[in-house]
Amino acid sequence: MLNTSSLGPTRSLEPTRRRPLGLFAIALVLAATPTLAQGHGGASPWTLDPEASVFAVITHKDGVAAKLAHNHLVTAHDVTAELAFDPGAPEASSLRFETPVEALQIDEPSEQARWYPRIAELGLLDEEFSEIDAGKRDKIRGSMLGRKQLDARTHATLSGATGAIKKDSEGLYVVELELTIKGQPASRPISARYRVDGERLVIEGWGRFEFTDFGIKPYSAMLGAVKNANGFHVYLQLEATRASASDP
Repeated sequence: MLNTSSLGPTRSLEPTRRRPLGLFAIALVLAATPTLAQGHGGASPWTLDPEASVFAVITHKDGVAAKLAHNHLVTAHDVTAELAFDPGAPEASSLRFETPVEALQIDEPSEQARWYPRIAELGLLDEEFSEIDAGKRDKIRGSMLGRKQLDARTHATLSGATGAIKKDSEGLYVVELELTIKGQPASRPISARYRVDGERLVIEGWGRFEFTDFGIKPYSAMLGAVKNANGFHVYLQLEATRASASDP
């Protein structure tokens, strides 16, 4: 878990606040496969640490009967990621990642316990994840992968890539992140910070997207009494080491 007090000198940006969010959360955690990027400009390739890195999507419940729902954490363990970073010019950095939709899992208790505190600290979630039995997790996962949501049979992968990286007047960073979900790309700005300790790099970012950005109608049941809010957050923390010439 990232301890923000240990970040040292960082560049950060508070998440953009739009409208109040509900309580329900699904977090998509990507344990990144250590794959190298070809650096561009002055950016050099870095190798991700799969045990320390995470990519999360946090969604929120809504509706008059929202208290009947649970917080959820969806995890993937088969991700290809490419990272290029230049500590002297962070604006030249880039990240690309991809994961099979069928690799997604849901509500792993160890992942819930590991990542909830930081997600809550950033204000992305205000209720702890509930522990859900395996049978119910399988049903929720089936709905998530179904045609009305991620449509895993037709759209086999989820992917993302960073675009422009800018520094604001206070020396903070805003990163344009493009996600492709259900075959439809959408770009939004996210907040970011980083720290470099010798050959070790830590990047943290968070921001907000909407289901309708990807042509997805948020889940709704009981005539809308229980539903997902349209807005969801992304959260990522990447830990990496500088790639050496001997790396494959």
